[in-house]
Amino acid sequence: MFARLVDIVNRPTDCVLLLPLSSVEKLVLQGLLKHCDYTTGDKSFPKNETLRRYATASERAVRRALRELTAKRWIKVTAQATRYKPTTYQINIAAIVGHGEHVSRHLADPDSKNAQKRLHLPAK
Repeated sequence: MFARLVDIVNRPTDCVLLLPLSSVEKLVLQGLLKHCDYTTGDKSFPKNETLRRYATASERAVRRALRELTAKRWIKVTAQATRYKPTTYQINIAAIVGHGEHVSRHLADPDSKNAQKRLHLPAK
């Protein structure tokens, strides 16, 4: 289990699965990551309809997830939507990958009760 998580840390889209977010927030964040530059996290501007399809949720749930991701500082709005351009987001890739590394370090001994409590793992 530990070796697989170390591999996941190298891919931001997989690190999203380890974040303490709701399922819709994770799917929306993964959708944003599909449309951004991985090196900087800049220039992610998918339509809300596209994010809705990725998350299989309502447009209202997507807007709520975007608002929550912004409040939790996982993403930042770099340009507001205009009549002809969608909202542009910057994704905090360093925090996403950093959280994945943090989780994988604590999973060195996944059977310990402390790891199960901290990381919300199911008891065996």
